[in-house]
Amino acid sequence: MTEINASLEERKLTKIISKLKEYSKTHSPDDIIIVTSSDDKGVQRNGGRAGARFAPKTITNELGKFETPQNISSLKTLELCREIKKKSFNEIQSETKDKLSALFKSNFKSLIHLGGGHDHIYPLLMAIQEDHRYERSLIINIDAHTDTRVDEFSHSGTPFRQFDTNSSKTFSLLQLGVRPANNNKKNFSELNTGSMHCLPFYKDSDLQPALEFINKHKKEGTAIILSIDCDGIDLADLPSVSAPNPYGTPFKLLIDLVNKIKHEVKFLGIYELNPLMDEHSNLSSKKVAWILYNYLNRN
Repeated sequence: MTEINASLEERKLTKIISKLKEYSKTHSPDDIIIVTSSDDKGVQRNGGRAGARFAPKTITNELGKFETPQNISSLKTLELCREIKKKSFNEIQSETKDKLSALFKSNFKSLIHLGGGHDHIYPLLMAIQEDHRYERSLIINIDAHTDTRVDEFSHSGTPFRQFDTNSSKTFSLLQLGVRPANNNKKNFSELNTGSMHCLPFYKDSDLQPALEFINKHKKEGTAIILSIDCDGIDLADLPSVSAPNPYGTPFKLLIDLVNKIKHEVKFLGIYELNPLMDEHSNLSSKKVAWILYNYLNRN
């Protein structure tokens, strides 16, 4: 039995789990950082089912089982939402933004952000726009919803409207796969600081128009952010979300997009997977981990 255990431990040495190290105050320009926001208060404020707070753990667990791509030497992990039970939604957003801003004082190769609710992209975007290296942002959002709701309080359905209200720099928001049936017409109302563009993203032929838009807007000084709200993915491919999507973006089409643009995307955010809705095999968590693997693998 000892020999078997030793053999199993030895196998881990070549897998991504061996590269996952907790962040400890410093990083280098070659580092890839995985920040996690294990909190779903924003989803609950939006009337959604709780559970997304468990997603960062299940996703990184599944990611760790893959063999390490040759280009990966280390992955540093940092939880942004520790000890939050007694903190308000607004306090969490403010503290998260400050932690990210401090992180951005030194350069890194790329940053992966795992939620939690989609509201957590707001502090990420605010930290990016405060970074003097970026003049503007290009946000690519895979989602069934625009997440530009016009409400009196913030939640997982308002982050881009919230960012538009508070951003001091211009941005372009490319919405891929949003469905009118899932969005109040007010969601499409004009932004003040940014501009919003909606394109279908259901068929293979939808990939090229999306790539053309991205290529047109990826100017020098532009921070490129790919945001994936898991309820934008087709229910048949990814069922474990708070709001399952019966006609969403096919998983293969999403992977094709990731592989086409991963070299330009500095920031990747994945939000609103709900492991409490997952099956025993962790199918949905495995698929989200596969998105990360494709993004990380630059061989």
